Amino acid sequence: MSALKTKYKILMFLSSYTPLFLILLLKAISHILEKVQDYANLKIPEAVSENITFIEQVQIIAQHKTEFISLNIIPLVVIVTIIFIIIVPNLVLESILRETKCSIDFKDLYVQSVQKMNHIYMEYLVSYIIPFLSFDFSNFFDMISLLILLFTICIIYINSDLLYVNINFSIRGYNLFKVYTKKQNEYMVLSKEKQLYPDKILKVVYISGSSERIALDIEQEQTE
Repeated sequence: MSALKTKYKILMFLSSYTPLFLILLLKAISHILEKVQDYANLKIPEAVSENITFIEQVQIIAQHKTEFISLNIIPLVVIVTIIFIIIVPNLVLESILRETKCSIDFKDLYVQSVQKMNHIYMEYLVSYIIPFLSFDFSNFFDMISLLILLFTICIIYINSDLLYVNINFSIRGYNLFKVYTKKQNEYMVLSKEKQLYPDKILKVVYISGSSERIALDIEQEQTE
């Protein structure tokens, strides 16, 4: 498989932050629901507002939807943007995996030595996702800080060829291995096998060009 263009690498990076974006989406929806309640309470007498149901609140919003949207345009845009960022990168990742698995341009990779690297996923979660949860996402400056951090990490992610550091691979059942060949060339291999062993020959396809040495073990894929 030919090397991925930068735009696809960016989308793969964004897909690696899917857990963070899902949490952000829940926070944004919670914020909007609070706004719905506050807005509905403004439109009805105080004595009635205590007994109003959520359905009735939504009906009030529907009657004044233009005004409500104009007052909450930024949170609503944020919700739509987050949904887009969740869906599109994951569709692209799925497409890349499907294309890789269907490729006939496979190579034989002799395993001289191997090390399982699944711990990277947990380290990535703890180091690069959980800390972002402390940000106040209703604060403009916190959001700008978050974007700057994500932009910086994205550059490092792409320049360091860290495409394999993606929690979605683990969710899809892939294990990550560092494989050394006889010439001591290092490869990062994604495989559905629980364990790889020395002196084994893998049938692999490069996910993003041979120079980046990130490969998918397709032998297990073809037996499923």
